[in-house]
Amino acid sequence: MSGLGYLGYRGFRYFDLPAAGLVGAMFATATAAILGFPWVSVPPYFNVLLQAIVGIMIGSKIGRESIAILRSLILPAIILAFWMVGTGVAVGWVLFGLTSLDLATSIFSAAPGGIAEMSIIALDYGADVSAVALLQFIRILGTYATVPLISRKFGSQLDTGGEPDSRLGDRVSEPKARGSSPGTAARAHPLPVTIAIGLAGGFAAWALGVPAGGIVGSMVAVGTFQTLGMRLRGLPPVGVVVAQIGLGAMLGLNFDPSMPAQFVSMIAPVLLLTMLLLLAGLILGYIMHRVFKWDLTTCLLSTAAAGLTQMGVIALEMDADPVKVSMLHLVRIVAIILFLPPVIALIVGR
Repeated sequence: MSGLGYLGYRGFRYFDLPAAGLVGAMFATATAAILGFPWVSVPPYFNVLLQAIVGIMIGSKIGRESIAILRSLILPAIILAFWMVGTGVAVGWVLFGLTSLDLATSIFSAAPGGIAEMSIIALDYGADVSAVALLQFIRILGTYATVPLISRKFGSQLDTGGEPDSRLGDRVSEPKARGSSPGTAARAHPLPVTIAIGLAGGFAAWALGVPAGGIVGSMVAVGTFQTLGMRLRGLPPVGVVVAQIGLGAMLGLNFDPSMPAQFVSMIAPVLLLTMLLLLAGLILGYIMHRVFKWDLTTCLLSTAAAGLTQMGVIALEMDADPVKVSMLHLVRIVAIILFLPPVIALIVGR
C-alpha cells in the first residue's frame, strides 16, 4: 500500500498538482481499490494516529509569534472564522439536497478546510471519505485556478491604496530569522518530544470523546506548549510528505468499484458546490477590503479556501501581504477543525 502511494505521489508531483503527497497516494490506492485489489484491514487506532500527525503539523505552526500577530488581526480573524464555518454548513445543506450524499458527508465535502483534515475527521463520523476527499480536491483545484487570476485582474483596479503593514511583516520575519539560527535550533526540543506531546494530546482527547479528538487534541497540545514558550521542533519536510502519503494511501482504501458511476452522476452538483464556495470567498474578500482598507489582492487571497502554504507563496508572488494571508488561513483551518465537528454532531444527532 505504501509503495503504491509513493508512486502516486511521484506522479502528482511530476505534474505539479496540489497536495501531491496526499492526493497522489490516495489516487493510486483508490484506483487499485476500484479495480478490486485486496487489502488487509487497518487497525481502528490507526485513524487516531493519523489524525494526531495532522494535528501536530498544524499545531507546530502556532506559537508566541503567531498569537502576537493575531492580536492585530483579531476582528478579521473572528469574521473569517464564523464566515467559513457558516459557509461550510450552508453549502453542505445545498449539496445534501441536490445529491444522494448523507448530510455529514455533504458538510464535510463543502467545508472550506483542508483535504487531509476534512477527510480524516470524516472517518470518525462514518461519512463517505472518498466523496469528501474528491470534492475537497476539486474545490482546491478550482481555487488555485481562479482566485489568483481574479486577484490579478481586479486587485489593482479596486485597491484603495492600502499598503501591507511593514511593521507586522517585521515582527514575523524576526522570529523566523532567529528560528533559523544554530543557537535557536539547539534550544528547540527534539522531534520525538513534539510527537510524544501531540500523540498524548490526540489520544487523550479521543479517549474523552472529543469530536475529531485525535486532530484537535494533538493540535491544541502542541500549540499550547509552544505558546507557553516551549519551542518544539516541527516535522521536517520529508516527514510531512511521508505522513501525507500514509494518510492518502489509507483514505484511498475507502473507494470501491461503485464509486466512478456515483461521481459521474454528481458532476453538476459538484461544479455548483465549487462555484458557491469560490463566490463566498470572493464576497468575504471584498467585504474585508472595504471594511479594513487592505489591498484587494491580500483580501482575496486571505479568504480563498485553499492551502495555507500555497496561498502564502502566491501572496509573495503577487506582492500581497503574505503575513496576513498566512495567518488568516491558519485561523480558517483551526476554526474549521475546532468548531465544525461539534456543529455536525449537533445537526446529525450524533
